[in-house]
Amino acid sequence: MRLIEFYQQLISIGQPVFRTEDVAVLAKISNQHASQLLTRLSNTNQVLQIKRGIWILPEKSEVFCLPYFLTMPAPSYISLQSALSYHGMIMQIPEVIYAISIARTRMYQTSLATVSIHHVTPKMLFGYKEIAPYINMASPEKALIDFCYLHQAKSRKFVKLPELELPQHFDFQCLDRYIAMIPYQKRRQKVQQLIESLLA
Repeated sequence: MRLIEFYQQLISIGQPVFRTEDVAVLAKISNQHASQLLTRLSNTNQVLQIKRGIWILPEKSEVFCLPYFLTMPAPSYISLQSALSYHGMIMQIPEVIYAISIARTRMYQTSLATVSIHHVTPKMLFGYKEIAPYINMASPEKALIDFCYLHQAKSRKFVKLPELELPQHFDFQCLDRYIAMIPYQKRRQKVQQLIESLLA
């Protein structure tokens, strides 16, 4: 199969991210052949490999979709400093994309961005919504809670926030409701205390 024909088939999929095996089925070629063609396209940055067997079309992709594909089939959502910045609660734009997932904590270095995945219990997977295809974003309230929830993490990435500014639509009743949903009493109390100190 000619490389240009193969690339046009990738475009026709209509998805920014795809797996090697899905492309092989579409093009009616072996997984090995598909991988070879994808590698040739990656040499000219027409596609980028973000994980073994997972590729992305950079011109058709938003970097915030990366966590969705890096953790699948486990769910994930953008949170922590990335979501706080997105909602205008901190002025600094993080160089790293931070996300929450039930997948294990891991840092991914991709050609598009560095993605930092942070593990939580499944009971903490709430307070986010889909804002675009493959992009789940924490609410302002949940992003703040997630930061405080991971305050004790060994990585020490969530010890201090720059000056915090609450958006006009920040919902304190929602904040209280989300805090009450934290499954561990001691963790819940620490989150409550830290948030009170940040908002004082």
